[in-house]
Amino acid sequence: MIKMVFKAKQYRRWMEALSDVKEAAKFQEWDMPHRMATDYKNLLFKNITDGKFAHSYAPYSDIYLSWKTQKLGGAFRLQGTGHKMFWRLYGDLLRNLSVFKTKDGVMGGIKAGVKDSGFKSIFSKKRRSKPIAMYARVMEYGLASHRGKARSVFRPTASEYAQGGMQKQGRKALRRIGAKW
Repeated sequence: MIKMVFKAKQYRRWMEALSDVKEAAKFQEWDMPHRMATDYKNLLFKNITDGKFAHSYAPYSDIYLSWKTQKLGGAFRLQGTGHKMFWRLYGDLLRNLSVFKTKDGVMGGIKAGVKDSGFKSIFSKKRRSKPIAMYARVMEYGLASHRGKARSVFRPTASEYAQGGMQKQGRKALRRIGAKW
């Protein structure tokens, strides 16, 4: 038989520490996903504005290149085989990158249902606004009418974040929990 004897003061200290660790873990369960979603959104914004993945993008067509160059007032310049402005035209996508709740937790990106301000089509002069998530999805995965030319930025940014920022936030959460012990 093993007999253990605790001093009341020591036992209370352990129980308080365990309670603090439990509270810290519960807080990290809420806080860490928010920090991660914010980090991802910020990295996405940076990758879009820096044109990080644009090196392999070619214009959809010469007509589209001409239209976009005209809309951007000459700011649309090719840089090697690609350029920084593939994901940028009027700024609706960048302005609407956010962190938002989902049924499974929290997410960084474009919330479903958010629409642009209209006048965005090469084919029409009408003020028809479209869901930003719709054209982000088209850019991300491509369309058959564009011969499958995708302009992926969300997926490669998620992979980049998973390899660095996600682990950093996990370590930060563990340090915060451990500090309560």
